[in-house]
Amino acid sequence: MFWWLVALSIGILISESPEISIKAATVVFSGVLMYGLLSISFWGNGFNYQVMKGFIYGGVISSLYALYQMVAFQFGLPFLALLNNNPAYPSAASMENLNVLNRAFAFTPEPSVLATLLIPGIFFTSSIVKGKARIIIVSLYFAALLASTSLSIIISLPLAYIVVLFLGNKSFKQYKRHIYMISFIVLMFLLLNFIPSVSDIIQFYWSKVSIRFDNIDTDRSFFVRYTSMAISWELIQESPIFGQGLHPVNIFLSRLPLEVLAIEEKLGTDSWILRILLELGLVGCSAFFWTIWLSISNAKKHHVMYDGLLALLVVISLQTSYLSLYHVWALLGVGASMRTIEYQDSPKD
Repeated sequence: MFWWLVALSIGILISESPEISIKAATVVFSGVLMYGLLSISFWGNGFNYQVMKGFIYGGVISSLYALYQMVAFQFGLPFLALLNNNPAYPSAASMENLNVLNRAFAFTPEPSVLATLLIPGIFFTSSIVKGKARIIIVSLYFAALLASTSLSIIISLPLAYIVVLFLGNKSFKQYKRHIYMISFIVLMFLLLNFIPSVSDIIQFYWSKVSIRFDNIDTDRSFFVRYTSMAISWELIQESPIFGQGLHPVNIFLSRLPLEVLAIEEKLGTDSWILRILLELGLVGCSAFFWTIWLSISNAKKHHVMYDGLLALLVVISLQTSYLSLYHVWALLGVGASMRTIEYQDSPKD
């Protein structure tokens, strides 16, 4: 935690706006503090399974609400946005603006952030939940990802499986039930297409995902992400050691094309790694990688948490720049706390 304090202090000192940077540092440090407190805790194996189960239940609630949003977009239903927490669209609670988006994001800041909750949840569910409940929950997660029209379903999720298969504790043979389950879910979606009312909704949202993928070179969301990452990399090369300071909005926005500026408060990168490099340089990135290393190495004997963490790291490396995602810091902290726990396949009653 000391190294984080050093990196954040430097980030404040060299920032273009000390007042804003202090606020940004507070947000990051609150996450680091959560990580630190959890990492030195001694909860026992049973508690950690309860954490993962709680994570799964949170994903179920978010998925159900995401599916409600999908229907609400179509029919103009109330309670479309219970939380006005979408910084990319400041008036997200406005029905008029949300009708333009037509993308479910549940209780998260935006659709891509929803993937940081659901994709690790898929791995936790596949290992912890048994029987039909496993298929139902994972199907619900897939449906929510489809409702968000997030490219994660065809980019981050497949890549997460590749990373877990090559770096995880389980062999390909042990993961064959995932393949069977996903095959079953795909088959169920295909069968649902024979129900007219359900078919219309599934085809509408799948067409939005496929259109985004087929026209990725002209997709606005992809354009903003790609442009943000490219500009971030340019700024990183200008100050690789200490970065540009915390929340360098003016520096960043001055490099963006006019089309990208239409999305307000877009401090870009859409990657935790790139954002930390941009703002805190190699000093901050070393603190971040040490945090990751402690979590991954301590959780390695506990394949459920370990595989979930690997999947989570894939998503935050590719899809989001929000350093205030406390569920990410919490999972990293729980992973780090596992160094003293005797591994069990399931918790004792």
